[in-house]
Amino acid sequence: MSVAKPNRGKHHKTSPSRPTIVLSPAGRYLTAASVVVLFVGGGLDIPLLFLWGTVLSGMVLTAWPLTYSVSAEVRRGGITVRVGTLLARSGMITKGARVHASLNIRNRTARRWAYTRLRLFNSSSLTCEQPEQCVDLPNNQEISHTFVLSAARVGPAAIYGVEAVISGPMSLFQIHLYIPSQASVAVLPAPYSRDRYGSHKRSLMATHRPSSTGTSKRTGSGYDLRELREYQSGDAVNHIAWKASARRGKLISRVFEAETTSSTYILIDSSPTMRAGAVGKAPLDDAVNLAAYLAQRCLIVKGKVGLCSFDHAVLGFTRATQGSLARLHIRAHLFELNAVVHEGFTNTSKGKLYDVVGSYLLSQEGLDYRLPAQFRPEVAQDPWDETAIQQHIRPRVLSQHHKLRTATRVFGAPDNDPSLAALRSFCRLQNISVPYRVAIASSSGLQGLNDAIKRCSRDRTTRHTFILISDLASVRDADEFSPCLRLITQHRHRLVTLPVTGGFVAESKRRSSLEQRLAVLFERERSQRQQALLRSLRGRGVQTDLASALAPY
Repeated sequence: MSVAKPNRGKHHKTSPSRPTIVLSPAGRYLTAASVVVLFVGGGLDIPLLFLWGTVLSGMVLTAWPLTYSVSAEVRRGGITVRVGTLLARSGMITKGARVHASLNIRNRTARRWAYTRLRLFNSSSLTCEQPEQCVDLPNNQEISHTFVLSAARVGPAAIYGVEAVISGPMSLFQIHLYIPSQASVAVLPAPYSRDRYGSHKRSLMATHRPSSTGTSKRTGSGYDLRELREYQSGDAVNHIAWKASARRGKLISRVFEAETTSSTYILIDSSPTMRAGAVGKAPLDDAVNLAAYLAQRCLIVKGKVGLCSFDHAVLGFTRATQGSLARLHIRAHLFELNAVVHEGFTNTSKGKLYDVVGSYLLSQEGLDYRLPAQFRPEVAQDPWDETAIQQHIRPRVLSQHHKLRTATRVFGAPDNDPSLAALRSFCRLQNISVPYRVAIASSSGLQGLNDAIKRCSRDRTTRHTFILISDLASVRDADEFSPCLRLITQHRHRLVTLPVTGGFVAESKRRSSLEQRLAVLFERERSQRQQALLRSLRGRGVQTDLASALAPY
């Protein structure tokens, strides 16, 4: 007996706004009551109860086909929704700003839908103040409704669509109508608060003269004369000023100054502990804002600024430059930190990727790439037609390769499997989040920092100031910094460590008193361990305050 193979080149296209019918809370209660009354009346031989159970069941069975007829009317284009966002500068906003999503809802049917619930679906980077609201839809009219969202996290965000929940006849069933209407939003770092760290004052910038070239003059073998002083042991003979020595009757030596180029590299720890916490309150969110502020100030004070993010390996690298080009590259680097999709930094399987992409195409574009039931393997968890999905997404990924160029060139290495690389690129284009890798307790946490310092130290003609922004959660003691300090001392660089904290413990209103006390004790112990580590680092010559990070080198 031969079984025909499925045609992988074709797919079944469905409407993205196909409504589904479910029981309402009142319908569930009525159905449960009718079943109980029927069983009790029939079991105890009570005709009156049995009659009431039959009446209640008849109401549910009557509302079911009526709701189906209403759903068919809605499906034929009875309700349409357009989503528009009131954004400035081509969809770019800063963290903490608000987005107004305006919904234009048109009811083309001859029915008036009262108490229609609207629910907005958006990415986790945006927080909706009232994600679900009730409106009235008059017949043959168009109304407008507005949702207010706030940008909680830096990175790409999106509004995916709106779900309208319509009550059927007798309100026993509900019609769930999902209308996809995707709108992309770019959340950029906001200007960092100056009073976030007590050591930074407004008068701090006045003590440093701005330098647009990133150079500093030091004593050395240059060509500019700095001063004349008495001869000291070790001075070169050709630096002796013989005419000045004859006038003064003692040896006078010339002191020259050399111009050295210095730059600043901001090192951001992007480990799983930095990403732990509520959206917008994780240590990495605080680090992104602080890095944006430091880059802005260092471009004025020092000139050349670069950025390097790391985890167990180097995640992204931006070479130190100056001017508006450096500001643009650093902003793009910070924007991509919460949109990592590469294989070495994420925790997802091949089946999960196909499930995420297939579900997205089904809900947003109405493309059903699921295999028929008779062709699905018995043990398979992902019933998706992988070949058809690849044929659909590959042209889109190739056509928008210029948009992915920054992410693929700067962040991580591409996948070994081209098909998985295309899936991850599609997730990045459509702002689909991929789970980041989990923390490994046995990792030292400083291997990525060593790699980042080596990557930044390839330009040996300049001196660098490394500003490390990390929660230091994976560092056990100061001895683990010894390889980093030796590498920095070898190249005459400087290290400044700025600790960050955030909503490390996720907030929950349902915690018990014991859980709250344990969370407070854990946070206190982590803070004490961090302060002890910082004292040890200060004893080894590492600065740990913001003023030293902004001071000229």
